Amino acid sequence: MNKKLRLVEVDWVDSCRHGGWQEVEEYLEEHVLKCRSAGYLLRSNRKEVMLIQSLDPNNKATDSMCIPRSSVKKIRYLEVKEP
Repeated sequence: MNKKLRLVEVDWVDSCRHGGWQEVEEYLEEHVLKCRSAGYLLRSNRKEVMLIQSLDPNNKATDSMCIPRSSVKKIRYLEVKEP
């Protein structure tokens, strides 16, 4: 396993859309979607946090996720215990 990439859990908020006819007051309610994602931290800078879902022993990765930094609320580093 690649020792350089740390496993993290990220709390972040996403945009969401609501449609259809509703009272105006219903549109004034908070509609932010609170999310939590986990993965290997590939990149973290002022613009973005990028995670990859899976990593093999040969340093090959699959499925990335890029979260705008302005959406990130918290990053927790997770401890991994080797079997």
